[in-house]
Amino acid sequence: DLIVTFGPDGITGHPDHIAISKAATAAWRSTGIGELLYATSTTTWLADFRDLHERLGVFMGEEPAGTDPADLALHVELSSTELSRKREVLARHASQTVGIAEAMGEDVYLAWSKDEYFRAPTAADLNALSPSAVPEDDYLWSEAWIELTRDLATAA
Repeated sequence: DLIVTFGPDGITGHPDHIAISKAATAAWRSTGIGELLYATSTTTWLADFRDLHERLGVFMGEEPAGTDPADLALHVELSSTELSRKREVLARHASQTVGIAEAMGEDVYLAWSKDEYFRAPTAADLNALSPSAVPEDDYLWSEAWIELTRDLATAA
């Protein structure tokens, strides 16, 4: 089994991405089922598209550190068929993709989207998401993830 989620930085820094990272990581830790991988950007990909990211304000705050390509657990380079399918699916999330695709132009958007990168969580990632590292008023951590992990453990 494989669980894929955002890393603790949420890739773009989006609070919803960070929240789902916390929940998925907590569920994985509590069940011990499968392998956990975090979606990531590589340092090469970030460098290749840095000007574009800065122009469009892709990241909420600072650019993520990125992962050295040698440290990836998995790199998926999509075939043209897979990329077309991915584009079709992403287009259904119009509020998330239409504006950025138009601003980039279709060819650049496809080049920007054609690779998927994943890394294993580090000890620091897992420690950052431990209950003692999360504020008590973090609802996701204190209530919702507990319910989620309880449900997942019961289902296993």
